[in-house]
Amino acid sequence: MMEGKYSYELKNSTWGQKPVNGMSFWNAVRFANWLTTGGTEDGVYTLNNVTNPEIRSITGNTDVSGFAIPAENEWYKAAYYKGGESNEYWLFTEQSDSQPNGNDTHSPTDVGTYGSRSSHCGTHDQGCNVWEWTEELLSIDEQDNYYRKLRGSSIYFNGNNSRSDVRLPYYRYNPGGTHGFPIVSITAIPEP
Repeated sequence: MMEGKYSYELKNSTWGQKPVNGMSFWNAVRFANWLTTGGTEDGVYTLNNVTNPEIRSITGNTDVSGFAIPAENEWYKAAYYKGGESNEYWLFTEQSDSQPNGNDTHSPTDVGTYGSRSSHCGTHDQGCNVWEWTEELLSIDEQDNYYRKLRGSSIYFNGNNSRSDVRLPYYRYNPGGTHGFPIVSITAIPEP
């Protein structure tokens, strides 16, 4: 990858209100870096022009303020937390314990189409539109193969896959047609 300034634009002008999709984990972290510094290789994540880095080599830099892919626990709380002091969580996104209908169009829909309610944390469409990358690693076999976790379900799955206990391990290089990502704003945490 060449150094320089990059720009992002819609492939299809009618998709301005649809979630970003067709993204690998590396696309997602490079976009977060671009939002943070205007470049793709440094920012919250250090990539050093490696096209497909070793899965465990990518972690967020805790001393950098900017934008990042959420950790799974951040994604989970944003999607399912009921709020208040009860520390209780919904079974499905959109503040519900009932299974949503899901997306049967097999095409991402505009943000807000599935449920008019945001989560307690103010997020929308965390279920039934596109799977969303998180920073979490998951080892799924004895060969020490690691995958990144996706949450939220997508257009090709029924609403049951947006349950709070469902996660999809996925190989980080493959963008997947229904894989998108959320972005969180972070600030540096001072040393004690």
